[in-house]
Formats: sequence, structure tokens, C-alpha cells
Amino acid sequence: MEHKLAVISFLSILAFTNGFTILSVDNGDTGGTWHTWQSCPLSVDNGETGGTWHTWQSCPLGSFAVGFGLKYAVLSAFKIEDYQEFPHDNTALNGIRLICKNTNGTIVDRNVTSKVGPFGKWVGETVCEKINGVQLYLTSFALQVHRIPNQTELEALSLSEVLNGNDDLYDNTAVNYVKFKCRDLAGNQPSRDLIKVPRRGKMGQYGNWSPECPASTAFRVLSTRVDNYEYRNFVDDTAINDIKFYCDNGEF
Repeated sequence: MEHKLAVISFLSILAFTNGFTILSVDNGDTGGTWHTWQSCPLSVDNGETGGTWHTWQSCPLGSFAVGFGLKYAVLSAFKIEDYQEFPHDNTALNGIRLICKNTNGTIVDRNVTSKVGPFGKWVGETVCEKINGVQLYLTSFALQVHRIPNQTELEALSLSEVLNGNDDLYDNTAVNYVKFKCRDLAGNQPSRDLIKVPRRGKMGQYGNWSPECPASTAFRVLSTRVDNYEYRNFVDDTAINDIKFYCDNGEF
């Protein structure tokens, strides 16, 4: 009987930075055919630009993000923020973690995070529901983002607006909150909103929703853009500035 030797003919590595890059070697063989890779990064159009993008982190193989938890620093203009040396410098959203469930219905990881800011506390978890016994997963998101006016915008304000201005004018907090949509993996049903109470942060506005994951995929990977904390006076720290999620079919 003739046996065929299965040969791994090519190695591909996913490197998640500000999107993704496929890295390859130069000595792969040409036998066989390439197969569909059902994956794509999703982003929104209102993320801030402070800090740097950090290493992507993924739910285990064969699982998808079914929910999330937030690390939040309570905003206060009159109190020193948790563990923060200087008052009047709020940072709002400091971390997000994914809760991962496989298609057998088992939670396999509750702590998939990228870079997390140093302030605040984890404030509980929220998960997608089941509809007629079918589990829903995270497939789209939107960010509530606050930024202070730039110099030109400040100069356009009236004197009374400046004198009566609050932290919205002087303390940049970047990402304040995040909300999601849940959908069945096959994409047979319309998506549903998933927003953790109290549904929004103190500052900023929600931007547009991201595109939705293609059918047969859901969120499995995330990367956060986090401000490089200065820990000194007269520096406006912001923690999370932007988030990207990566849709995947769970096979890579």
C-alpha cells in the first residue's frame, strides 16, 4: 500500500500590530493548495492616538469571545484617583478582558487581555445571551471617546466657556467606555446590543459601530493602544486610547 507523507510546506505567523502582517519563510514547497483563512481585524474611526499598540492576545483555539470585563477608574475632579499621585488627572477605561467559550458551551478563559493601565478596578463581567439554545458571541463594537479641545478649538471658545469649563476642557481621558454587539456564529440572526451598566462613561461620545465579523467568525483576539504612563505632574495621562479586535473562525 502506498502511503503519502503529509508535509508542512509553509509556515505563516500572525503578528498583530496596527493591523496584521503575514510573515513567511523562503523555502516552502509548492505542493497542495492554500485554503481560506477566515480572519479579519476590526477597528473604529474615533480612537485616540496617544501611547502605543501592544501585543495581541487570543482566546484559546476553538473558542470565541462570549463576553467581557472592564477595568475602570472612577472619574472625580476632587479626589485623587485610585493609586494615582496627582489629582485632576483621570484616565477612565484602563483595561478590557475577553471571556472565551468554546462551541461545546464551556468557558475556557476569563482573562484574555492586552496591555492594561495601572489605575482603577475590575468592575464585573457581562456576557452574550443564548437565543433558542444558540449561543451568541461578540461580533462588533463601538468606543465612547473623550478628548480635550486643541489650541485652535480652545481659542474659539468664549471667555465664559473657558472660565466655567470643567474637566471636559482640560483633562483628556480618551476611551471612556466600550459597547458590543452579539450574534450567532453562523450569522443567521440579527445582532443584539450588549452594554454593561451604566452603559457609558462620564466623558465623551460614542462613535460609529465597527463593521461586523463575517459569518462563521467572531471576536477572538484583541490589542489595546495604551498611553505610556508618566507618573509626574503636569502630564495628562489617558490609559486606553484605542482598541482593535480580530475576527476568526477559531481554527488558527
